Amino acid sequence: METSAFDIPDSQLTSDRTLRLIYESGRGYCRIYSTVRQGRRIALKVLKPEYLDSTIHRDLLRKEYEIGHSLYHPNIASTLGFEEIDGLGPAIVMEFVDGITLEEHISSNGTMERDAAMAVTEQICDALAYLHSHQLLHRDLKPANIMLTHSGRYVKLIDFGLSDGTAFTNYKYAGGTLHYSAPEQLADGVDNDPRADIYSLGVIMRKICSDCRGGYRHTACRCCAENPEERPADASKIPGMIRRFDTMRHRRLIGFTAAVAALAVVAALALFRPTDQKTSPQPMAYVKEQAVADTATRIVHDTVRTESQPLTPPAQTPAVTPVAPQPASQPVAQQPASTTDEDLSRKKIDAMVSYAKNYTRSELEKWYTSDSSAFAHNDYRIFQHLDKYVEKRCDGNANAIALAKPIVTEAAASEMRKFYAARRDRQQQ
Repeated sequence: METSAFDIPDSQLTSDRTLRLIYESGRGYCRIYSTVRQGRRIALKVLKPEYLDSTIHRDLLRKEYEIGHSLYHPNIASTLGFEEIDGLGPAIVMEFVDGITLEEHISSNGTMERDAAMAVTEQICDALAYLHSHQLLHRDLKPANIMLTHSGRYVKLIDFGLSDGTAFTNYKYAGGTLHYSAPEQLADGVDNDPRADIYSLGVIMRKICSDCRGGYRHTACRCCAENPEERPADASKIPGMIRRFDTMRHRRLIGFTAAVAALAVVAALALFRPTDQKTSPQPMAYVKEQAVADTATRIVHDTVRTESQPLTPPAQTPAVTPVAPQPASQPVAQQPASTTDEDLSRKKIDAMVSYAKNYTRSELEKWYTSDSSAFAHNDYRIFQHLDKYVEKRCDGNANAIALAKPIVTEAAASEMRKFYAARRDRQQQ
């Protein structure tokens, strides 16, 4: 029989040390005592008195020891040995963790700030990745089985009573804690995989930082997917997923802000610019249209209408230089009709707006259904493509381009806002 390596006779285990009961499972079959050996406090996990004569529960305790004894990780409580103690029966000798459970911390202090929640999540992911690499599952991951040291820096996973792995063939049954266990884990006869633990991790993430947004919330929702195929398969990749989502979201925000700023500049230029009257001998007149807040389309059509009507100069403008009279036999030169109305007919504007909306929605859906990094800066690329599209449809006419671009850009930006809002609503449901 293995020992805890303390090299102390069994007869002295209880005679010269005081045992203190620190935990007793309400529905389970174990108790935990603490004691001091050679100046070091340790924990002893034993069976309740009513289970001491049960061969099955003795074997379950032994199985838990064999799983814990094979693990060496800074974020997993160490298992030191297995002993038979007078008056207590078989016992697992474990590291005593000086701290409180994550559940007690939340009850006392409320939810965590994002940075603290991220630090806890990273350590849990590290421990789970190590556990899964040894073909082992925890199967009972919850805040009550996660210890936080009093230094506040370290996480320790505890309680491997329901753990299982490919190397163990005995006592395979459905287990876990309701609300934290994956749906497939609660069904009998299911061969669970690491994604069952990842489901539990997602529930914990949402509990310890319920107000977190961005990549943290998005990743937690993915971990809690009902379908195991939709969850991350590797716990070690979860912190990277959170940071990558936040980075892309930040870049999209920058691109959107730049697009809005560009739209504002273009709109200002369209509203406050001199009219082009190359054939008119009159001084240049300035057009100042009243801003219309309902739609960008109304702004452009009002501007086009104004340009097609001759305007008188402002009151402070000097008198117009008279034009020399034409001979009677020579016809007066007619000012050519503006081509802006032809270039920007309402039908053509509506067609460009419809194209911008369909193209924007299609590109965003492709970006969200692909894991490729080729879709980075997707919003910027959409606006860049639409600028070229407008220039082509306007045949290079500078006036028409300046008037059409704000409409098309606003249509694309509106479609982006609807798309992101719809995704947020689905994630929160």
